[in-house]
This record gives sequence, structure tokens and C-alpha cells, in this order.
Amino acid sequence: MKLEKMVIANASALSTAILWTICSIGVALMPDFVETVRGWMMHGATMSGSLEVNFGSYLMGGISLVIMAWIWGWLFGWAWEYVSKK
Repeated sequence: MKLEKMVIANASALSTAILWTICSIGVALMPDFVETVRGWMMHGATMSGSLEVNFGSYLMGGISLVIMAWIWGWLFGWAWEYVSKK
């Protein structure tokens, strides 16, 4: 299947805009939780710059990253179908 550049670009832009909006709402409504997830995603990094890498931060960061990747993939697939009129 030949990939169409404009469809890929449009689907990527649309899915990113939706996720950016969801993320911004999450930060506004649950800043402490989002900060915790950010720490997991940065391998246990804290705002002071110290690293606290442990099995818990590894596991939770990996789980949250995989969940976000699945959501992005699903949303990208939806956006692809939407912009390609399928």
C-alpha cells in the first residue's frame, strides 16, 4: 500500500492536536497526578534534577508510556480514516 504524504501529515497533525488538548485539560484538572506521571516518564527525575530510578518508576513509566502509545496509535488510525475519507 502506497502511503500518501498529505494523509500522513494531516492525520499526524489532527491526532497530535487532539492529544495536546487532552493533555492540557489533564494538567489543568490534575496537576499533581500529571507531575507524578511526568516523573515516571523521565525515569524518576524530580523537579530538583535528581534521579530516583527504581523498579516502581521503571514499571509505572513503562506502563503509562505503552498506554499513551496505544491511545496515540488508535487516534492516529481514526484520524487517518477521517482525513482519507474511508
